[in-house]
Amino acid sequence: MLYQCHSNRLEELAEQLITTLANPMAGPLTPETLVVHGTGTRRWLSLQIATRQGIAGNLEYLFPAEFIWWLYRRQLPEVPITNAFDLPTLTWRVLAQLENQGELPTHETLTQYLSTTDEHGRWHLARRLARMYEQYLLYRPDWIARWEQGHDAKDWQASLWRQLMRHGDERHWLALQPALYRSLDVHSTAINLPSRLSLFALPTLSPGYLQTLQRVSEQTDVFLYTLNPSAVYWAQITSEKETLRATQRDKEVISHHFDPGNTLLASAGRQQREYFDLLLELEGQSIDCFSAPDETTLLGRIQADVFQLQDRSPNPRSNPNDDSIQVQVCHSPLREIEVLHDRLLDLFERHPHLAPGDIAVLAPDIEIFATSIEAVFGAVEGSRYIPFSIGDRSLLVTSALVNTFFSLITLNDSRLEANEIIDLLDHSAVHHRFGLDHNDLSQVYQWISDIGVSWGLDDTALMTMDFPAGSVRTWRSAIERLLLGHALPAQDQFFMGRLAYPLHDTAQSRLVGHLVNFLEAIFNLQQQLSRARTATAWGTELNRVLDQFFSPEDEQENDLNRLREAIEVTAVEATTAGYDREFDLSVFRLSLEQQLKRSASSPLPAGRVTFGTLTVGRAL
Repeated sequence: MLYQCHSNRLEELAEQLITTLANPMAGPLTPETLVVHGTGTRRWLSLQIATRQGIAGNLEYLFPAEFIWWLYRRQLPEVPITNAFDLPTLTWRVLAQLENQGELPTHETLTQYLSTTDEHGRWHLARRLARMYEQYLLYRPDWIARWEQGHDAKDWQASLWRQLMRHGDERHWLALQPALYRSLDVHSTAINLPSRLSLFALPTLSPGYLQTLQRVSEQTDVFLYTLNPSAVYWAQITSEKETLRATQRDKEVISHHFDPGNTLLASAGRQQREYFDLLLELEGQSIDCFSAPDETTLLGRIQADVFQLQDRSPNPRSNPNDDSIQVQVCHSPLREIEVLHDRLLDLFERHPHLAPGDIAVLAPDIEIFATSIEAVFGAVEGSRYIPFSIGDRSLLVTSALVNTFFSLITLNDSRLEANEIIDLLDHSAVHHRFGLDHNDLSQVYQWISDIGVSWGLDDTALMTMDFPAGSVRTWRSAIERLLLGHALPAQDQFFMGRLAYPLHDTAQSRLVGHLVNFLEAIFNLQQQLSRARTATAWGTELNRVLDQFFSPEDEQENDLNRLREAIEVTAVEATTAGYDREFDLSVFRLSLEQQLKRSASSPLPAGRVTFGTLTVGRAL
């Protein structure tokens, strides 16, 4: 049976879910399967369940695409663990076909672009195409079916799709859907499915996913908890723009036949409107858990208009203390955060029931404000301190270790400038790995400054870049001067035309040895990274780089482990896609960056003000 629960409050949906979960599953060790939109919703929901029940355990969270593939794997034999049509894997598959010049579809613009771009450009195009095909599978299944039947022969996208089918796994979820339906029809009870499935606060689902849920609900209970801003049927309302377009297409259409309902909802809720229209077509039971908004404030009045699907004329705020909606004009992001901090302190003082965990601060790009948030919220103490957390940030921007690692793996394109090498050595995990401590660095930096190292490995490297030998002081010349200073007595400063850099004691000689070990490792790394390798070989090489250059402290271990996991996942994705060619590091680096962005930390609203991107607000 399919059960739909609608509410305009996320807390009420969570309450209904927790009530349902109170009824135990058939087996005491069977996990509850919960489908959520993102990690932010997952953590928030776990916190709500733990608050109500005292513990949140034995919960299996899945995202929508993972859930559908999970269904197929439980019901059908020989379905692979990894979906060859998820975005990362599909990117590598498309890239392989773009590089297969002999079978590429004929298209002038595509051919011209591929003939003039490099591996970097081909990877970006492959990712764009993979994302497009992923959306076609969800929302244009009729196109996919036509293409696989051989239609649209002149369409280069169709030709490229058929090429993908010929050169790899063709078991996408649409192709497996008939087999899933036959499996569900054969069994009177879906023995491979749990007795209950719950989908919580999903902003939208494709028609194909909803159809699959309908069929699955014939064999097991499916609970669909949906956040709905209005208790009134609003699937047929139209915005002013849509009304104008309709009247322009057909002059005989009478514009007043189009009902805008609530103009804010009509203009901003188009995708949701179409989704709710699809939900109405599903068979099952519907449970309404709406609660009318409080209209004592301006914000409450707007929410009530949306809730009741009406447009009342705007009235001036009769209550001068009504600050439910505020517009602050600030001259910089830092000033915006300062004003926000002051306004939150004022709210907490005037509303004692309000807690930091009740506050979510959303921005289109949280990175613009991240440093200001830490400077303002993290600098205060005592009664003015407000606990906070910043989510939706990847290791690329939060971890100095990861940033240093990416600086290392770009050395193959580097001139080895002095400041660049100094920045690498400055990271604690790096200089500890080579036997240096923080006090040693000032001496090393002084040597580099005194010798006047500019850039370049040696004179040979200078000449490859069309610079005359000896035109700048290179790292190799600096090493020679330091080693001569160790080997020669104080009264001898020259050896074969080379000027020694005097060292004063054995401690400095020991320090030179550590510095030389670091620089030689850098020189060798630059050569190693210049070779083309397979994805598996790049994974092995980058793990070797981590072992050679980093000795992390305890608080850095987590970042290092997450980086290793991302490297492994990136290599496995390429291998799963069948991409066995050798390629430059820049391509692997791009894919690794995307993997780290996908694994960005989400805000955990556990008693703290939560900062995140607007995507968090889609469910919260």
